[in-house]
Amino acid sequence: MMENLDEAWENIEKAKNYFVGYSQVLSLAGVIAFKKENLEVAEKNLKEALELDLSNCEASYYLGKVYTFILKKQLSVTKEKKKNSKIK
Repeated sequence: MMENLDEAWENIEKAKNYFVGYSQVLSLAGVIAFKKENLEVAEKNLKEALELDLSNCEASYYLGKVYTFILKKQLSVTKEKKKNSKIK
């Protein structure tokens, strides 16, 4: 599956050069980056998509998923730190 995502990423990067200013292209780039777990790139593309078209539901949905994923990571780190401090 990762090979398909890598190929998809290469293609969407090319598409971004041909379809400059298209919210849907940036949204798809964000979705691919999210699925590759490249959250910073996903966030950047999804925000750009929403700047172009605030009604882009896919971009809004996946930006929410990006933030949820980041929050879950932060919470698990916090829980682990609390757990380790109790052990000492």
